[in-house]
Amino acid sequence: MIINKYWETKTKRNYSRKKYNKTYKGKPTKRRIKSSLQEAKKIATVISLAMLFIIASHLATATNSVYINGAVVQTPSGLDAFVEPLLEGGATLQSPPTDTVKPTKEEVKLEIIRQSKLFGLDKNTMLALAFCESGYDHEVKNPNSTATGVFQYTFPTWQETQSFKNGIDRKDYKANIREAMIDISNGESWRWVECRAKLKARGIYF
Repeated sequence: MIINKYWETKTKRNYSRKKYNKTYKGKPTKRRIKSSLQEAKKIATVISLAMLFIIASHLATATNSVYINGAVVQTPSGLDAFVEPLLEGGATLQSPPTDTVKPTKEEVKLEIIRQSKLFGLDKNTMLALAFCESGYDHEVKNPNSTATGVFQYTFPTWQETQSFKNGIDRKDYKANIREAMIDISNGESWRWVECRAKLKARGIYF
């Protein structure tokens, strides 16, 4: 009697298991859905960590920089969400200088020659003017005024330039040279009164 009940119970269980497998095999169950969600979360976590690692790596070598309240902040391309909260907090955003490495005087001279060609100006005249103004020193400052940089821009004059509007400092030698080339091309050589007179005495006109 007991044995018959045992086999009867076992047979029912086997039948129920077969029926279940036949009915639900391959179909999602709550357990399977839960397991799938957990796996998806794990995959999403791994992807997120990988993305953070890529962004961190990019930040270490980023070439896209912004000035926020006078400090350089490196941001990867398109990461506006990083900067926007700072701006909302009252920070000011500017473009960084085009060069952060201090150039040699030879590099300054080569840049003057390069930009002279671009603007169709005489390279020797521009070199003579720059030497008279700063001796090719991009950081030199006139002790008697605010004049600074290769072509000795005063702060009020620099405020009129596009470079200033882009947040670039006068000590940025490329920007300083470019603005001088623009001014001279527009017939504003009168800005360099003293050196213009000195060069004129040597037979150099511009």
